[in-house]
Amino acid sequence: MLDVQVLEAIPAATYTCDADGQITAFNRHAELLWGRKPKLNHPEDRYCGSWRLLDRVGRQIPHDQCWMARCIKEKRHFKGQEVVIERDDGSRRLGLAHALPILDDKGNVASAVNVIVDITQRQQAEAKLQQTQKMESIGRLAGGIAHDFNNILSIIAGRSEMLLEEVTPGTPAHEDVVGIIEATARASALTGQLLAYSRREVIEETVLDLNDVLAGLESLLRPLIHARVDFRIRPHAHGCRVRAAPHKLEQVLINLVLNAQDAMPDGGEVTIELLEGDLALGASQRSPAGQAGPFAVIAVTDTGCGIDESIQDRIFEPFFTTKKAENGTGLGLAVAYGITQQFGGWIDVHSDGRNGSTFRIILPIEQSQETDAEGAAASSDCQRAGTILLVEDELELRHLLGRCLETCEYTVLTAGDGREALHVASAYDGAIDLLISDMEMPRLGGYDLATQLRVQRPGMKILFISGYVNDLKGNEALRPEEYDFMAKPLRPSEVATRAQALLH
Repeated sequence: MLDVQVLEAIPAATYTCDADGQITAFNRHAELLWGRKPKLNHPEDRYCGSWRLLDRVGRQIPHDQCWMARCIKEKRHFKGQEVVIERDDGSRRLGLAHALPILDDKGNVASAVNVIVDITQRQQAEAKLQQTQKMESIGRLAGGIAHDFNNILSIIAGRSEMLLEEVTPGTPAHEDVVGIIEATARASALTGQLLAYSRREVIEETVLDLNDVLAGLESLLRPLIHARVDFRIRPHAHGCRVRAAPHKLEQVLINLVLNAQDAMPDGGEVTIELLEGDLALGASQRSPAGQAGPFAVIAVTDTGCGIDESIQDRIFEPFFTTKKAENGTGLGLAVAYGITQQFGGWIDVHSDGRNGSTFRIILPIEQSQETDAEGAAASSDCQRAGTILLVEDELELRHLLGRCLETCEYTVLTAGDGREALHVASAYDGAIDLLISDMEMPRLGGYDLATQLRVQRPGMKILFISGYVNDLKGNEALRPEEYDFMAKPLRPSEVATRAQALLH
């Protein structure tokens, strides 16, 4: 038999048993895995009898067929068998079990050494990584589809706008065109949700105090909360400053609060609480991006029916919902998660499936002291004149935008991608006053194009038009104040108005 000191030196649950499978010695790791001290030389713990043993797919393993019993009966080494252990208190651990028979001089089994490596945390980390990669893949797919669809919507909106000028108001044709424009706006809202989920939506961020956000949120939520729901907001004593877009953060919180209310059809309590610091996360919580903190945590807690553990990994997937078809699209939590990630944070959920749920919005605290000033409004009585380089890979959209800008008496140069735009610009002898460029294009994208042209034409203004924008924060060649954004879908007249504001 192994010496007790040798057992304690093994960094995994280790115990020995006799030829009948009864425990004869164990170390402290075995006691931790068991959840109690194993009973020595006792039939109750023969072949781990107090445990319910399951395989990875949930099928129960009879104790006389477990790795330890087979090791003794078959006189052979069992190595690396995965097993789910359900302990006395009902909790489960995932273990990697090894068993080695010890034979006497006659070749009979005298005892056996059993080692179980607890891989529960490793399995949970792997599952979390797989879920993160899955969400990232779905996000890229959603963002790509939404980007292409926004180009189509821009064309529909532009054509409809031009057609609207040619039909007589009050006629059925006029009503039809207005209906097309309104439907385009609704479709735009849907693609906006997909882009928010994929973290590619254009969002203007500012440094804000979360106490101020919660104070403004209360007036928005009170009319939406049922009288049978006790709604409370607990601000932080000193406030927490983060960098975010206030209206988007309000969208996330409203979604979580209304979901909480739906989980309490007979009434209950919903609480929003603002916490600060690494301790608010708990020792086991870590940022998916590896940030060390400090963090601001907005906890939305309800006393509803809870969320079943079997679906908690799926609730942030787009179009996944437990509501009836007429009551939800399944995009709410997916969009909330995507928006929070755009602010450098994440959302986690805690629920035992019975006694309510807590969603925590976790955001990095803003350390700098900068504040965002309001920009000055552009004059509206300026003259429209100047040269514009328009770069858009969608041919019909490029044609529509160019036609509208030329109608406004601008000189318009066009190109289908960044590389072609460089050739057009080098061949043009006059000044180029404004670059209007899509961000995502083949061969050379809008950001790299603008960076190169700025070197040659330092006075040129820049307007990016895009359904989404990949992370520009890490780029230093262009400062945020040196360019402007317009989010697709857009109408040609809107682009002309923004060009006028930039040039004059």
